Amino acid sequence: MKRRQYLRNSGIVGGALLSTGLAGCTGDGNGNGNGNGNGNGNGNGNGGTTGSAGDELADELTVYTNIPFDSVQEAYESSSGVDLNVVTLGGPQPNLQYVSEWEQEQYDVDVIASLDTSTWVLHERDIPAEVELDQEDIDELWHHDGMAEAWEDAIGHDIREVSVPHINQIGSFIYNTNAVSETPTTWDDITGSDWESRICTQPFTMDYVLRLMEAHFDTVEEAEQWIVDFDDNSPQYLSGGGTMVDSVLSGENDLSAYIWGMYASGPIDEGAPLDLHFPEPTGMHSQVINVPQEAPNLETAKHFARWVGSAEGQEASQAINGGALPAREGFGYGHDHVQQRWDESDQTPITITIGREDADEYNERVEDLIGLDLTS
Repeated sequence: MKRRQYLRNSGIVGGALLSTGLAGCTGDGNGNGNGNGNGNGNGNGNGGTTGSAGDELADELTVYTNIPFDSVQEAYESSSGVDLNVVTLGGPQPNLQYVSEWEQEQYDVDVIASLDTSTWVLHERDIPAEVELDQEDIDELWHHDGMAEAWEDAIGHDIREVSVPHINQIGSFIYNTNAVSETPTTWDDITGSDWESRICTQPFTMDYVLRLMEAHFDTVEEAEQWIVDFDDNSPQYLSGGGTMVDSVLSGENDLSAYIWGMYASGPIDEGAPLDLHFPEPTGMHSQVINVPQEAPNLETAKHFARWVGSAEGQEASQAINGGALPAREGFGYGHDHVQQRWDESDQTPITITIGREDADEYNERVEDLIGLDLTS
């Protein structure tokens, strides 16, 4: 089978991208953009609101993201007076979609808030701008041991100057308590025949799971066999954490494997029959804020990125989906039950981030093993 690349020739694989309808927007020179960065006056929104440092802020920012963003949007709009036009895309698509538009010199997006594991496509093209974080904020946002070093190894330069960790995502099992009588606590538990056709996961996460299995088992062969055994159980490959939770709640599946713990928070608060477990080992990924150098409202976008990294912004981030885990030191999950489950796991997660070489290697290995396209 010939595998699909994340990148083909000069751009991202077209079939993996979604149309957002942003191209072709007209501009009036007053901070409203014309779809190519040339219709927004001085680039920071004339006639907009005033930031805390006295700088004029644009009236609106366009944000690509792949997670629920309501709490952040509401808090920033209230704090700054700037409207956020939030476009939600699945999985790695915020980064991939932006690069596809960037290759066509379409610069409509101010902020990309997406998972670290596809962020390398931005850094490879030198797209992110420096956001001018204070050193104290940098230290508190990148406080996990080895986190910045893992990024530097993957990306090839000091990530701390350009990317703002937003929330940290830790992989879990989320399951329907009406359908699961005995909680699966290990990775081996979910490869038994009794789990056939009862599990869903996202295609792109199989890359990370293979890495975890290499940490879990003594040999690469055992790790790869686990991937094969898991796939032999006919899991359903879906896109999006919310989609997977909906599938578990509907009875279509009973368990979602390697899904971020925060996706259990809101449904549990609403009385849904859900619980979660963090298997060992598990991985930690960072949702990061990147500001493209070609952002039509560059200074306002930087203001937003710095705000997200501040204590105020992290408090808003903690409320995502009913309770997320902010990146900043001193914050826990914004949901007591999810935090309890994480505390019970009593482990240090493995920091996982990905560069181009890793993406190519692991994508190819997973596709060779089970024929799965990880770009979806």
